[in-house]
Amino acid sequence: AGGVVLAKCGRAESSVPSSMLRAIDFELISSKGDVWAELKYEPREGSEEQDRCTIKSKTGRQLLVMGSVRHNALNVTDQHGGLLATTEPMTSTGPVGHAPGTIFRLRIAPQADVGLVLCALICLQHLSTQ
Repeated sequence: AGGVVLAKCGRAESSVPSSMLRAIDFELISSKGDVWAELKYEPREGSEEQDRCTIKSKTGRQLLVMGSVRHNALNVTDQHGGLLATTEPMTSTGPVGHAPGTIFRLRIAPQADVGLVLCALICLQHLSTQ
Protein backbone atom coordinates (compact mmCIF):
# COMPACT_ATOMS: atom_id res chain seq x y z
CA ALA A 1 0.00 0.00 0.00
CA GLY A 2 1.10 3.60 -0.46
CA GLY A 3 1.59 4.72 3.14
CA VAL A 4 3.46 7.77 4.32
CA VAL A 5 7.09 7.28 5.36
CA LEU A 6 7.58 8.69 8.86
CA ALA A 7 11.21 7.68 9.37
CA LYS A 8 13.93 5.38 8.04
CA CYS A 9 16.74 3.47 9.69
CA GLY A 10 19.76 2.66 7.58
CA ARG A 11 23.40 1.81 7.82
CA ALA A 12 25.56 4.93 7.86
CA GLU A 13 27.82 5.34 4.83
CA SER A 14 30.82 5.29 7.16
CA SER A 15 29.84 1.88 8.54
CA VAL A 16 31.69 -1.27 7.59
CA PRO A 17 29.91 -3.64 5.20
CA SER A 18 27.99 -6.54 6.79
CA SER A 19 30.81 -7.38 9.23
CA MET A 20 29.52 -8.29 12.68
CA LEU A 21 33.08 -8.22 14.04
CA ARG A 22 33.32 -4.45 14.38
CA ALA A 23 31.15 -1.49 15.27
CA ILE A 24 28.24 -0.78 12.93
CA ASP A 25 26.80 2.73 12.58
CA PHE A 26 23.17 3.47 11.76
CA GLU A 27 21.33 6.69 11.03
CA LEU A 28 17.71 7.41 11.86
CA ILE A 29 16.38 9.64 9.11
CA SER A 30 13.22 11.77 9.22
CA SER A 31 10.63 11.79 6.45
CA LYS A 32 12.31 14.96 5.15
CA GLY A 33 15.68 13.21 4.86
CA ASP A 34 17.32 14.79 7.92
CA VAL A 35 19.43 12.64 10.23
CA TRP A 36 17.81 12.97 13.66
CA ALA A 37 19.81 10.32 15.52
CA GLU A 38 22.90 8.16 15.12
CA LEU A 39 23.39 4.68 16.55
CA LYS A 40 26.69 2.92 17.07
CA TYR A 41 26.39 -0.82 17.70
CA GLU A 42 29.33 -2.64 19.24
CA PRO A 43 28.89 -6.42 19.50
CA ARG A 44 30.36 -8.17 22.50
CA GLU A 45 33.97 -9.25 22.12
CA GLY A 46 35.81 -12.04 23.87
CA SER A 47 34.79 -12.24 27.51
CA GLU A 48 32.46 -9.20 27.40
CA GLU A 49 29.03 -10.11 28.67
CA GLN A 50 26.92 -7.53 26.85
CA ASP A 51 26.36 -5.96 23.47
CA ARG A 52 26.47 -2.16 23.55
CA CYS A 53 24.73 0.49 21.48
CA THR A 54 25.04 4.24 21.91
CA ILE A 55 22.39 6.56 20.51
CA LYS A 56 22.95 10.28 19.98
CA SER A 57 20.00 12.40 18.90
CA LYS A 58 20.19 15.62 16.93
CA THR A 59 19.14 17.47 20.10
CA GLY A 60 22.15 16.09 21.99
CA ARG A 61 20.29 13.46 23.97
CA GLN A 62 22.33 10.29 24.55
CA LEU A 63 21.01 6.83 25.30
CA LEU A 64 22.84 3.61 26.03
CA VAL A 65 21.47 0.17 25.15
CA MET A 66 23.15 -2.79 26.84
CA GLY A 67 22.37 -6.48 27.02
CA SER A 68 21.90 -9.27 24.52
CA VAL A 69 20.59 -8.31 21.09
CA ARG A 70 20.43 -11.97 20.06
CA HIS A 71 18.30 -12.92 23.08
CA ASN A 72 16.14 -9.75 23.11
CA ALA A 73 17.21 -8.91 26.67
CA LEU A 74 18.16 -5.22 26.71
CA ASN A 75 18.15 -2.19 29.00
CA VAL A 76 17.97 1.37 27.66
CA THR A 77 19.35 4.10 29.93
CA ASP A 78 19.88 7.83 29.64
CA GLN A 79 23.26 9.56 29.96
CA HIS A 80 22.83 9.61 33.77
CA GLY A 81 22.11 5.87 34.05
CA GLY A 82 18.35 6.27 34.52
CA LEU A 83 16.43 3.27 33.19
CA LEU A 84 14.16 4.27 30.28
CA ALA A 85 13.17 0.94 28.74
CA THR A 86 13.69 -2.82 28.96
CA THR A 87 13.08 -5.72 26.64
CA GLU A 88 12.71 -9.35 27.60
CA PRO A 89 11.99 -12.44 25.51
CA MET A 90 8.50 -13.89 25.78
CA THR A 91 8.67 -17.38 27.24
CA SER A 92 5.14 -18.31 26.23
CA THR A 93 3.43 -18.50 22.85
CA GLY A 94 2.84 -15.03 21.38
CA PRO A 95 -0.57 -13.46 20.73
CA VAL A 96 -0.79 -14.76 17.15
CA GLY A 97 0.99 -18.07 17.64
CA HIS A 98 4.62 -16.88 17.61
CA ALA A 99 6.96 -19.47 19.11
CA PRO A 100 8.36 -18.71 22.58
CA GLY A 101 11.54 -16.63 22.35
CA THR A 102 10.77 -15.21 18.88
CA ILE A 103 9.11 -12.04 20.18
CA PHE A 104 9.86 -9.80 23.13
CA ARG A 105 8.08 -7.59 25.64
CA LEU A 106 9.02 -3.91 25.64
CA ARG A 107 8.47 -1.72 28.68
CA ILE A 108 9.08 2.02 28.38
CA ALA A 109 9.19 4.50 31.26
CA PRO A 110 6.84 7.50 31.35
CA GLN A 111 8.26 10.54 29.54
CA ALA A 112 10.80 8.41 27.60
CA ASP A 113 11.21 9.07 23.86
CA VAL A 114 9.19 6.10 22.58
CA GLY A 115 9.95 6.84 18.92
CA LEU A 116 13.70 6.92 19.46
CA VAL A 117 13.65 3.71 21.52
CA LEU A 118 11.48 1.87 18.96
CA CYS A 119 13.61 2.96 16.00
CA ALA A 120 16.79 1.88 17.81
CA LEU A 121 15.27 -1.52 18.63
CA ILE A 122 14.20 -2.02 15.00
CA CYS A 123 17.79 -1.40 13.87
CA LEU A 124 19.15 -3.80 16.49
CA GLN A 125 16.51 -6.41 15.66
CA HIS A 126 17.61 -6.25 12.03
CA LEU A 127 21.15 -7.06 13.15
CA SER A 128 20.05 -10.14 15.04
CA THR A 129 18.48 -11.65 11.93
CA GLN A 130 21.63 -11.37 9.81
